[in-house]
Amino acid sequence: MNPKWIMVGMGWACVLMLVFLVVIGWRSQAQSVPATNPPAPTTPAATYEPTEVENLSLQVKQRDAVLAQVALAQASANFHKAVADFNAQVEIVKKAHGWPATVEVDPTALRNNEIKFFLAPTREPGRKPAEKDGTAK
Repeated sequence: MNPKWIMVGMGWACVLMLVFLVVIGWRSQAQSVPATNPPAPTTPAATYEPTEVENLSLQVKQRDAVLAQVALAQASANFHKAVADFNAQVEIVKKAHGWPATVEVDPTALRNNEIKFFLAPTREPGRKPAEKDGTAK
């Protein structure tokens, strides 16, 4: 037999196998697609109603949560105002001592009992901050 015909036959066998796999894949995909019209429910929708006492208890807890949310918003506003007042007082102290504008307060001052001032490192404009080993990124 001529090797050329063997190669042609193998080529056709590969093509037929590919077509066969595509058809099987297409049929299995077509079978797995759900119907466009779902079946109508045979049972009526269930209703979930708490008792009157449970409903009143839920309303009390809901109002408690709303009041707590209002208190949280007020506490947050009070905190932000206190921080702004602290920062304003820092600026007053800096002006009273004639310190340069680059003097800053320790950022942990709100958590710690000690308030420390330090001279902030300056950067040249347009330069990226240096890493710990002194090289720029």
